[in-house]
Amino acid sequence: MLKTGFSGEREVEVTVDECGRILMPEDMRNELGIAPGMRLNVEQIGQDILLHMPAAEPVLRNEGGVLVYCGQLTGDADAVIQQVREQR
Repeated sequence: MLKTGFSGEREVEVTVDECGRILMPEDMRNELGIAPGMRLNVEQIGQDILLHMPAAEPVLRNEGGVLVYCGQLTGDADAVIQQVREQR
């Protein structure tokens, strides 16, 4: 069994399955915004385990005086590029 901390206010006991997975309670995942496929960092501190979300990367980055978007594209990028070219 593992005990997981929750905002310093809640502790739940979970079971580790044969593949090493743990299942967090749904309400805890929802409150923290944890979705299927999301990556988490696992840190061992002595005999304790800490799960935390990786630091978010900035969406805009300055490269040689030009702001470059570093987020994930949504929608059809090729269609948007074609539409902008047609408007020129």
